[in-house]
Amino acid sequence: MAEERVQRRLAAILAADAAPPVKLNGLLATSYVVVHFFVLFAVPLLLLPRDAAWGGVLVVFVLLTPFFWALAHETLHGNFHSNPSLNRAVGRVLCVLLGSSHRVLQFGHLLHHRLSRSSFDRIEVYDPRVESRARAALVYYFRVLIGPYMAEIGGCVVALLPRPAIRRILALLFKTKGRDTPVIAPMAERAYLARDRLREIRIDSVAALALTGFALWSYGPHWWMLVAALIGRGVVLSLNDNAAHYSTPLSEPNYALTLGLPRPFAGLMLNFNYHQAHHAAPRAPWNALPRLHAHAGDGVDGSWLAILCRQLKGPIPVDELPCHGHRHR
Repeated sequence: MAEERVQRRLAAILAADAAPPVKLNGLLATSYVVVHFFVLFAVPLLLLPRDAAWGGVLVVFVLLTPFFWALAHETLHGNFHSNPSLNRAVGRVLCVLLGSSHRVLQFGHLLHHRLSRSSFDRIEVYDPRVESRARAALVYYFRVLIGPYMAEIGGCVVALLPRPAIRRILALLFKTKGRDTPVIAPMAERAYLARDRLREIRIDSVAALALTGFALWSYGPHWWMLVAALIGRGVVLSLNDNAAHYSTPLSEPNYALTLGLPRPFAGLMLNFNYHQAHHAAPRAPWNALPRLHAHAGDGVDGSWLAILCRQLKGPIPVDELPCHGHRHR
């Protein structure tokens, strides 16, 4: 569509002029690390022994999940810092604290951008002629409520297996699912099994698993608090993962929803709610997204909470999806 081409061109021009807010990103990354070590170790070792009510800090920790993901997400696109080596180094630390490996998350996320709304990346869509709604719902609710987080954690475990086992698992996970999907398994093998990359993934995976294990040990008799918090983080992360794509047209892979949020909360999410702007210009840093959105002249598609919750309606038959997206101006 002509309008889409104009918007993409405009997004590219604006993105080229945008630079990451390096100093602010550094402060955010520092706070990210400090908060994690405070929650994972200071709370159980220093505060919980005095008063179990300090466990309430974990509720705030869970609610901050969108911020944690958004900052790590900047490193996945190389938008955290203009120095690629520094961007990756910080990204590895942030992703380990999220419980996974930077390369694992980066491959999965960039694949989402490349294959958005293809048969590989449309979790809410099912064909009633092929499967029942009950079966589709079983798979869908697992994927929308906890699936992405389980995949992140599972990627750490899989990385520690022998190479032949990893290759078989990758072939199973990334098998071609339709005519609109390229052969992904060889791409996954290159991303995971190249010697230097697998070494990096394994180091990060061991670090993530060891960190989680030591944190659980630190919580002692209050271990269930941390487990509940990690599950809560997984649910929040997973619900946010596909919210901006739920019930969007399959014919427009670059189409995504813009979620309405008050400015302070949008800032806390690093403007991740401007998801259409992000898909139009993935290399634009988070501070440029409101400007991209404003130049496109688009409104919002609904409140963040409403769009998040509507996913609970369940899977959608493929013939009930809208044929084209529309923008509120």
